Amino acid sequence: MYTDFLIATCGQATATGLAEALDQEISHDQVTRFLSVREYTSQDLWLNVKKSARKIESQDVSISVAFEWVKSNASLAKSPTRRVMTQNNHVFMSIYALFKLESLKIKHKANHVALRAKLFIKATQQALAELKNLRAA
Repeated sequence: MYTDFLIATCGQATATGLAEALDQEISHDQVTRFLSVREYTSQDLWLNVKKSARKIESQDVSISVAFEWVKSNASLAKSPTRRVMTQNNHVFMSIYALFKLESLKIKHKANHVALRAKLFIKATQQALAELKNLRAA
């Protein structure tokens, strides 16, 4: 869920923001504990992205381009975490989010900008519907 939030969010990726987006289905504390309970490793990442990585391994992507892409599209620089482990795990989850978004890109034959725009439009539509409901109340 955290990686999906990193893909979908346009602002800072905070535990509070995720909890609010899920109507407290998952609490701020649960998100914080998830990020600080254990340190994720490259082996964990590989186990989670292996299938997607195999699909895209033939593409020629430089490391610097990939880093900039993760920074721009997977909320890498948008975490206010302060502890080293939660910072490391946020970076881990950002890289994992990159692979999830890349898989969606392949599946839907659309670039990451188009996918994120679609998410943003849906979010805006829901916000407008909620505003309409608030006005009617």
